Amino acid sequence: MRVSDLVVEDLPAWVRGNERLYCTCIAGAISGQEYLDGLQAAGLTGVRILHHLVYDESQVTDLVASELGEMVAGTCCGGVGIGDAITRTAARELAGKVQSVVVVAEKPGV
Repeated sequence: MRVSDLVVEDLPAWVRGNERLYCTCIAGAISGQEYLDGLQAAGLTGVRILHHLVYDESQVTDLVASELGEMVAGTCCGGVGIGDAITRTAARELAGKVQSVVVVAEKPGV
């Protein structure tokens, strides 16, 4: 198995409780270790993170803004600015806490 997903570390409580950020897959994401533990508990072996990319502030901004349908200056969408306090605050507080990962695992006996 090979899957790409988002994992997070140490999210502030306000993020976990924010339904708009839940829609971005950030607020509902689990930690990398919880992800691996869940796959192992399901019976998969050789479970590991093959690649990861830690999101910086600009990447979190782009992710949140794109998922919330906001226009972001300097992107392909040609927006005029962020204008949303949730996006700005999330980007500042979540930089370094959101990762895109590629996870690999095997099912025994297959």
